[in-house]
Amino acid sequence: QRAEELEVHYREVLQQGVNVGNALVLMAPDDPDAFYYLATCQAALGDLDASQQNMKTYQELSGSQ
Repeated sequence: QRAEELEVHYREVLQQGVNVGNALVLMAPDDPDAFYYLATCQAALGDLDASQQNMKTYQELSGSQ
């Protein structure tokens, strides 16, 4: 049961990270770090499609593509 509670808490924290990341990209749409932060939180939650799209934007903005 403790492991399940930790898993739920972990996912809640990651979801909060996605919420913060979404706010960051709205407030700073030209900041590559905002997209990187959002993409890594999405990937950790398993939302790979959204993560890949935001990582692509990160790479474009940072000039690493």
